[in-house]
Parts: sequence; structure tokens; C-alpha cells
Amino acid sequence: MCAGGMRRVKVPVWFTLSVSGVWGGCATPESAELEPRLSVLETEIFGKRCSLSSCHGGPGPVRGLELEPGHAYDSLVNVESFDGESIRVVPGDPDSSLLVQVLEGPVGTIRRMPVGGMLDDDELTAIREWIELGANRD
Repeated sequence: MCAGGMRRVKVPVWFTLSVSGVWGGCATPESAELEPRLSVLETEIFGKRCSLSSCHGGPGPVRGLELEPGHAYDSLVNVESFDGESIRVVPGDPDSSLLVQVLEGPVGTIRRMPVGGMLDDDELTAIREWIELGANRD
């Protein structure tokens, strides 16, 4: 059941698309926007795409950047990058944040992240908004 006691009913995709703007409906996980909060980013993006033990998780995270839940803030916000030339996350300034830069494309010798695929627009938007809002712990 959706919020408000509405029942989900299978309907053709064309019907859903044609009436969703008129009547609204229940948001599904695929269509729900990500909330720009660190705890959401940690579980929905970093935890699924970045904090694998071979990348930014486990006992030896790449370049000391640990993105597992509960550790991402201290590894990102106002932290100098490994090369000493940039800051991983500059609160209020996503364009100056190395995190955003490497998620959008390669930066110097750093290839685009995450390895094996790009984040979708909703994921990038949530990260950018979190940073714009001050990159709070939560």
C-alpha cells in the first residue's frame, strides 16, 4: 500500500505516463528523488557504487578515501586530496569540490568515477545539492 492507504494496481505503462501528471500517484524507488543528505548518499550511492572493498571501503580504501557509512564525512568534507592541490568537498561549492569533478569526468590523472559506470543525473544532483546546502554530517 502507498502512503495514504492507496493500493497499487498494475496498469499499462502508457496509462501511468499519461495520468501521472494529472492525478499524481505513489512514488516508486526508481522514480523517487534522492534526498540530499549524507546518510542517504552513503547508503544509496556510496554504499552501492563506491565503498566496495576494492575501492573506497574495507581495510585499505583507495587514496585514503573511505566512503562507507559513518566514515564518508571525515574523508570528504574540507579534506585535502591526496595530491594536496584540491579539496574533496568544499561546503557550499560543488564546482570546486574534487568529488563532483571526478564524478563528472576525469581530473588530471584521476579517471572518472565510479569505475565501471557513471552516476545518473539524480545521483549527481543529490550530491551537488548536499554540497550546496553546506555538506552537513546529516
